[in-house]
Amino acid sequence: MNPLMVIFRPRNIQQFEDAIKKIEGDKLNINYYPQHIAYPLARIEFLKRKEYTHFVLITDDLIVTPKDYQTLKEECENYDVISGWGNNWLYGPWAEYSDVSFIMPPYPPSGGTIEDYEFVEINTLEAMFVNDPILEVPHQGTMLTFLKREIVERIPFRHDCGCCIDALLSHDLAKEGIKQYIDLRVRMLHLKDSALPVTLVGQRPSEIVFEPA
Repeated sequence: MNPLMVIFRPRNIQQFEDAIKKIEGDKLNINYYPQHIAYPLARIEFLKRKEYTHFVLITDDLIVTPKDYQTLKEECENYDVISGWGNNWLYGPWAEYSDVSFIMPPYPPSGGTIEDYEFVEINTLEAMFVNDPILEVPHQGTMLTFLKREIVERIPFRHDCGCCIDALLSHDLAKEGIKQYIDLRVRMLHLKDSALPVTLVGQRPSEIVFEPA
């Protein structure tokens, strides 16, 4: 088993940078691309690298610890798609909700509202973590998502009006009969907040940087 961390970095967020450098392993940095270009490009780059077994999707507003990464790495061979989970927003009313939904996202997703997703409250997921921490879900917001190579080969990363990669991934997985799971032990801090640094897309040259372990 040989996972490749694929890091989507439209910004430079110091808290993220401090955390990700503590995680050992090969990294493919997709820097300063617009989302609708970044994800298909990352898929192409990953598939060219035949030695890797898993595409590990990491966004630059997620704080991942070595323990988070190792926990999912130990589980990922048992599931086609498995992720961690976390808070939806950092502050405000949606900070009490997770990135997980027990229904499919709206379709097309760009026309939906956050209410349409019916995100599960954090305390509900906490209460479900009793015996088995692995939970099958229709939708999750791709917080540290491990995808097997054969899944990346079958499923493209689509967008809707330049956004909503995670929502369309859930739809495409379901259409192909592929189940996705979250590990309730892997709860992370999601920095989604209007006060985050502005995007550097268009301000800095786009680049792909491979970073060996």
